[in-house]
Amino acid sequence: MLLIGDSISIGYTPGVTRDLRGVAEVERIPGNAADTRNGVAGIDAWLGSKRWDVIHFNFGLHDLKVTPDGPHQVPLDQYEKNLAAILARLQKTGARLIFATTTPVPEGKLNPPRRPSDAPLYNAAALRIMQSAAVRVNDLYGFALPRLEAIQRPANVHFTEAGSSALARRVAQSIRQTLDPPRDTKAWTRHPIDDSSIGADGLRLRDVNGDDKEEIVTGWEEGGIVRAYLNPSRVGARSRWRPVTVGRVRDVEDAVFVDLDGDGRIDVVSSCEGEQRSMFVHWAPKNLDHYWDDEAWQTQPIPVTQNLMRWMFSAPMQVDGKYGLDLIAAGKQQGGAIGWLQAPENPRDLAAWLWHPLRPAGWIMSVYTTDMDADGDLDILFSDRYQERSGIYWLENPGRGMDQTKPWKEHTIGAVGLEAMFMDHADLDGDGVREVIAAIRPGQIHIYRRSGAAWKQQAIALPDWAGTAKAVRVGDIDSDGVPDIVLSCEHADGNRSGLLWFSGKGGAWQPRDISGPEGVKYDLVELVDLDLDGDLDVITCEEVANLGVVWYENPGRHP
Repeated sequence: MLLIGDSISIGYTPGVTRDLRGVAEVERIPGNAADTRNGVAGIDAWLGSKRWDVIHFNFGLHDLKVTPDGPHQVPLDQYEKNLAAILARLQKTGARLIFATTTPVPEGKLNPPRRPSDAPLYNAAALRIMQSAAVRVNDLYGFALPRLEAIQRPANVHFTEAGSSALARRVAQSIRQTLDPPRDTKAWTRHPIDDSSIGADGLRLRDVNGDDKEEIVTGWEEGGIVRAYLNPSRVGARSRWRPVTVGRVRDVEDAVFVDLDGDGRIDVVSSCEGEQRSMFVHWAPKNLDHYWDDEAWQTQPIPVTQNLMRWMFSAPMQVDGKYGLDLIAAGKQQGGAIGWLQAPENPRDLAAWLWHPLRPAGWIMSVYTTDMDADGDLDILFSDRYQERSGIYWLENPGRGMDQTKPWKEHTIGAVGLEAMFMDHADLDGDGVREVIAAIRPGQIHIYRRSGAAWKQQAIALPDWAGTAKAVRVGDIDSDGVPDIVLSCEHADGNRSGLLWFSGKGGAWQPRDISGPEGVKYDLVELVDLDLDGDLDVITCEEVANLGVVWYENPGRHP
């Protein structure tokens, strides 16, 4: 396939090449395609004699430059004529064509001069041509506009490295869908909660204001922000939720609600990987009237965590019976471990928090605090996806006080040597005993049932039309009284689904679609009746196609 475009295209080409490795051989024209006059002159040389399957092309950003004496570099009417001529030549190749709209021009003094208001005009002209010829359109303008602050350089038409990567994923997704058109499927209705940044990575729930509705907290890994979202009423659930940016930290992988200082105000703790390699506390304002005010929040690092490892996940737990809540925390790869952060007498004295590692880790995915042995205290249930440490395990709490100096005994549940992704801990059989249900990459769900001191495994295969397994959540989706399993996926390319559910009726675990082919990399899943119609809806986030934080409305009719 061939990429034709300007310097914006040059920026996203490496990412497209990487994302399509093994799917398509990506080539790009030499240099900058510049304006449409240059396109008309150069199109034959760019196409050469090679047979192209897909051509992704764009013109506009150079055409709309404002020249020193006032007019555009290529006036709008001439732009239309040139673009039509370029399209006619491209159509002769027999390739499947994708036109990308011109990305936004920011406010400010630009060199060379451009006006923000001109990009929509040139795009409208291009769309008239493409729609009349039934050419597929990749709306990069519409994708970039709501998240410009996060992905574009200040007073510059070019994008940051993260921005170019986000555009690359959008381009690659468009090409995949052209190569492998979506299958005919009726997906659930998707409602956006927030798609204004990039890289929404996981979500956690908690009622933060006592109204019996759970709010959402999410880390935007590439956008470098942590946000909470106010759960609206039933009437407002289908509109975008009110956000508050509780902090700005790089490479955030996880965020969790917790009242860390016991003042009744729900704070947020974030875990960061990448170069950040730290955990942070985002202190909620004392005045609840200011909870949804960005400026009222304060962010501080936990010093003992800095540069210790790539932090992936945390969960509040009272471990030692002293002072306030402690934190179970875990990371990945070099220096990775699972352990606990011990709260001091004054939890706001972050320099006094202590780190107690319990076990080396490869790449921790899930952490649950739950009483696995029915002895009255909380143990740690976790999944690890990486190398020799991979599998599903639980660590037995030795008890409080001096017993905390003893080792936490490790118990194996299963999936040893496999990529154990996110899991759930729920009662599937109605016998009062909870099973462990885990997504196992690439293509299975495992159910582990207790059998004395051992665990029995049941494997469920994913259908061919699903991506690779990422996360599971148990709930009664079809309201038949039998628990079902919702699965999220990554690598849901082309016509593959990234979100589906398995009916538990009769133990057959029949898969059914939720998302259809939109989205590529989904993450954690939560099940809540958001519209108060009596059935469970699905809340999740998606970070490659940048659907962001979303919920899917349960249609309530399941054959």
